[in-house]
Amino acid sequence: VGSHLDSVRAGGRYDGALGVCAGFAVAEHAPVAVIAFADEEGARFNTPTFGSRALAGVLDPAALERRDDDGVRLADAMAAAGVDPDGVAEAPAWLGRLRGFLELHVDQTPDLERFAVVRALAARMRVQADLHGRADHAGTTRRHERSDALLRAAILIVAAHQRATED
Repeated sequence: VGSHLDSVRAGGRYDGALGVCAGFAVAEHAPVAVIAFADEEGARFNTPTFGSRALAGVLDPAALERRDDDGVRLADAMAAAGVDPDGVAEAPAWLGRLRGFLELHVDQTPDLERFAVVRALAARMRVQADLHGRADHAGTTRRHERSDALLRAAILIVAAHQRATED
């Protein structure tokens, strides 16, 4: 049982941390492992689900080279916090003993009456797209001769929205 200790920016004080605290409360009454994931939200280094991917042994070691807004490398931040980044991308030997994972998690929303038991999660994915265009004079370049990167971005955004909202 457990959750994560980080939060999205302005995510609220209970985002994740409540699940870790609740895990320790459960552990007082049952023989369970309490897991506190780090950097699940990816707010500082843009590495969402870092802790759970590390636990599962599917973390790409290249993630340790990511830098925050101040230029601090993730591996260096881990070392400064007393965590050895070597081997973090390998699943721990005890992983096979886990039978499942239960998380109490509060997603702070103004619509709290939509409370529900979640049985599965949508996978998070971040993508980078490089869109190229060419600067032209709006008055003298015919529309069909233009190569507008902003138009390409708009088309991409609309297509992504349509795909995400398909039933």
